Amino acid sequence: MNRLYTILIISVVAVALVAGCIGQTPAPALYNLTKDGIEYVFSNDIYKALDVTIYDKAFISEELMSAQRIWILFKNDTADNAYVALASSELTSKLVHYYAYTQARLVKASGVELSDLNNTVQGTLIEFRGPNTGANATSVSLSGSRILLQALNASELRLVADRLALLLFEDELKEMNITIPI
Repeated sequence: MNRLYTILIISVVAVALVAGCIGQTPAPALYNLTKDGIEYVFSNDIYKALDVTIYDKAFISEELMSAQRIWILFKNDTADNAYVALASSELTSKLVHYYAYTQARLVKASGVELSDLNNTVQGTLIEFRGPNTGANATSVSLSGSRILLQALNASELRLVADRLALLLFEDELKEMNITIPI
């Protein structure tokens, strides 16, 4: 009889736990953060952007934090250009504002087509690749000395750009109790 009660109690607890998990509402979408009185608006839900795989995170974060000059690199391909232009302009806006308002310094950001790249370009290099320009994953990584933002779907170029920018806001995310993938 005790065994039957134990099984019954375990079953009730299991059902209650499952029901509690099912009844939980997901976190509401989050599209903006405020740092040093400046609001940064992201094109994607921050929770979704945080799910983008990022490799060599510590090195990339340090490279962004200490950037003196930023170059956005892209391949001239009409199928990806509109998405790259939008994603890169949103990214550089966040970076330039971050440097100005948080670090009190000016950092210039410019674009250069990869075929025009030469050895005189110095600074932090951020390369965009879409599905038509050589992307083999949706991720943020290093490619040599370049930060590589790539997406298998052209519209997700904005998502990977948001993921890169979020490296600058990890302290604010932690204060908001948002889990940051390693």
